[in-house]
Amino acid sequence: MGLMRYLSDARVRLEMLTLMPSDEEREEIPRERWLRDLKERVIHEMCDLLLTSSDIRNPNKLFIDLHNREKQWSTALGHGVAFPHVRTMHTRTLVFAIGRSMPGIDYDAPDGEPVHLFFSMVCPPYEDQIYRRFAKQLAIAVTYGGLVDQALQATTVGEMMRLVDGLV
Repeated sequence: MGLMRYLSDARVRLEMLTLMPSDEEREEIPRERWLRDLKERVIHEMCDLLLTSSDIRNPNKLFIDLHNREKQWSTALGHGVAFPHVRTMHTRTLVFAIGRSMPGIDYDAPDGEPVHLFFSMVCPPYEDQIYRRFAKQLAIAVTYGGLVDQALQATTVGEMMRLVDGLV
């Protein structure tokens, strides 16, 4: 089973709107503050993509859940990927979105590298099987499968969707 039933072209953004702060801003503002603000903007942008699904029950609470999850532990995996995700009752079913940043965004990744791909997933707590299966396959594809390179070369939303569809 692939992810196409949980993903639509409206939930894939080939170039994210969120950008890194300027060099000047990064010098003037403590790193912790601009990084916190940057992560919040990324979560907002990913929520905007997720909200294109009619399965989202409460947009504000979904943002709070995703944001709180990120504050607990960074969802940056390294290798240019972050996986902002949460199990929440504010969605009826699993909903998935993809955001790509070609220049990359500092997201406090364990390898210190910028994040280029954001795979955001929300699902109710009772839909655990697909949630765990996808998270595992994503980690394998990022680490060993060349997903990052392929996704950075995708030129259309359809190409990006087909890459991810084969993960599960």
